[in-house]
Amino acid sequence: MRQFICLLALCVLVSTGSRAMSPPPAPRTTIVNDEFISGLLETVSYEKLSRTPYPKTSTPLKGGKVIRFTHGANTFSYYKGPYSVFMTSFDVTQPDPVLTPFLSLGAPKSAVLKKLGQTKSLDILLVRDLEGGALATLTFQQGALTKISFAATYID
Repeated sequence: MRQFICLLALCVLVSTGSRAMSPPPAPRTTIVNDEFISGLLETVSYEKLSRTPYPKTSTPLKGGKVIRFTHGANTFSYYKGPYSVFMTSFDVTQPDPVLTPFLSLGAPKSAVLKKLGQTKSLDILLVRDLEGGALATLTFQQGALTKISFAATYID
């Protein structure tokens, strides 16, 4: 019993210590904007992503396919499965025609915030939809959009 208590205390100490040593999360603003998320989902729909001219890899998964492709440093993946389930995710750190004209890297922060109906934000802006099935992370540096990360799951 004593060994068990010592082991438990050690586990608590190790887990507490590791959290104490990790840096705090960057300050961010979180908003809900269904219209923005809907526009982004329309921009990266299954049909549009499957028509991109980039080389793709495909992996079967649970009655559907996971498709991945890269364009420079940008990575995209999407899944179309049974029951009209569509999942997509991407990280964009260089301008990419897949997202234009809806959203462009290098766009002024004020223009992006205006599109979102916001007047101010921290340099990391999380945009989610009301249901919580999609999340876009917009990163700004020196007053311009420098990175877009997105993940969504929805049923047609």
